[in-house]
Amino acid sequence: MKINRTALAAAASVVAVVVAGTAALAANFGMLSGSGDESDATPRIVASIDDEVFVDVPVQEVAPTTEASQTLAYQVEGIGVVTLKRTGDTLAVVSLDVDPQWDAAQSASADGISIRFTSSGQVISFSATVVDAEVVVDVIDETPVPATGTRDDDDSGGRSGSHDDDGSGHDDEASYEDD
Repeated sequence: MKINRTALAAAASVVAVVVAGTAALAANFGMLSGSGDESDATPRIVASIDDEVFVDVPVQEVAPTTEASQTLAYQVEGIGVVTLKRTGDTLAVVSLDVDPQWDAAQSASADGISIRFTSSGQVISFSATVVDAEVVVDVIDETPVPATGTRDDDDSGGRSGSHDDDGSGHDDEASYEDD
């Protein structure tokens, strides 16, 4: 049986790798350096570092950003839906889903959200604020009252007769007409 030099070299290198790997594992597990004594299982300090080596580095604490947020939706009857996001005491408009007959205008408000809805004949104000960790919503009809005809002071409203002359507040002699 003839052994090839290449095969012999390959076998020798495999054996060398296995022996080196076993030695490395034994060194990592402390088998080679100890005498089998259990007290020697603790690591040894090779060198100590002086206090002068450490440098004070200022570290800025970062506030946690895991503040919970809450999404709230409010139905404004006949107009649409206002969706808000509340994070702590701060409110933000997420979306406005408004009927096409209405226009919505958000205005700046120091203490919350303010939205004014307008249509051809009506004005509705929506406001939301955070009070004592609760969202408080107000919906107010701000439609101006239409001005009617002016009433004259001399208009008796269909009443005819004499006026109070004695100062008693009663018109005893007045007669009323049915129109």
